[in-house]
Amino acid sequence: MLIVHLLLFCAASQLINSSPIKTRQTLGACLDPLGGRRKVGEEWQYDRKFARRCVETKNGWRIETFACILPNGEWVKIGESRNGANCERDEYGVTKLSLPFTLKCGSRENGEQWDEEEFRKECHYGTIKPVGCYTRYRHLIPANGVWVEKNVTYKCILTSKGLAMSSDSVMRSQ
Repeated sequence: MLIVHLLLFCAASQLINSSPIKTRQTLGACLDPLGGRRKVGEEWQYDRKFARRCVETKNGWRIETFACILPNGEWVKIGESRNGANCERDEYGVTKLSLPFTLKCGSRENGEQWDEEEFRKECHYGTIKPVGCYTRYRHLIPANGVWVEKNVTYKCILTSKGLAMSSDSVMRSQ
């Protein structure tokens, strides 16, 4: 009987020693809604509409929404305005982004198109949207379009950085 009690005591003390006490340093930080770990002070874009950060509290950690994200990617802190857009938190703690009907792109109006060198661009609710590329003879090719002009094939390619234009000489057979 004594041996059984001794074995139980040893097993219990081994179990206690193998699972260390979790201090504030070993607990980690915030878990975001997608299961990712976030460090205290880390800020990130959530749902393309709001910016969140991990903050430490006296009882642990929590995630707070601290800014709204405009269509052009700019962050506007709660209580601030930019280009006519307002980021606010109501009395229930809900964060809201109010956009004006026409959000400008600098001095350009929403829907306005303009040319920069061989590219056509458009203001789309505060975001500059690539529209197309011009050939040597000023024919507008839509984004991701192809055009053959005077034995040259032009390609207007939409990339992550905007538009790119490529051209190759083409031999036409008759």
